[in-house]
Amino acid sequence: MNISAVQNGDWSDPDTWDNGVPGAGDAVSIESFTVTFDVVSATIQSLFLSLGELIFTGAVIRTLTATSSISLDAGTISFNGSDYTLIAPSINSQPGDIWNAANGAQVLIYAVFSNAGITFNITDSAIFFHGDLPAAADVREGVTYDNGGRVGELEAGGGSTGIIIGE
Repeated sequence: MNISAVQNGDWSDPDTWDNGVPGAGDAVSIESFTVTFDVVSATIQSLFLSLGELIFTGAVIRTLTATSSISLDAGTISFNGSDYTLIAPSINSQPGDIWNAANGAQVLIYAVFSNAGITFNITDSAIFFHGDLPAAADVREGVTYDNGGRVGELEAGGGSTGIIIGE
């Protein structure tokens, strides 16, 4: 089923969506709204973010699994504190998309990214990648990466834990 956000709100709130809370097999669209991922875990078919934001927050471990893909078009995904996992076979992120991690967020992303020009803003947090990341990703703050046996730093800066890209 196709499910779209119709207002700002929590993932678990049926009023946030046009066809109820997203579940397994659903194609989820967040366009021009901000949705807070407030459930422990959810499995969906796909996620499309356009001019919208998906925020992971809270003091519990949270996991979002998309069995098909995650696509962004001028979208933002933010991780704020705690531990989060994002799983998808592929993530199609466009130039202008923003990925934020702050306040001690520890993020695991299991996916292959396509396209370049993606911005990662990381402050006192870490994003751990298990998959491929475009070489032209714009990473802000301190970063460590391991991609195909090449280990190095990208745009090293202060105050962050960094990004690790690995197998």
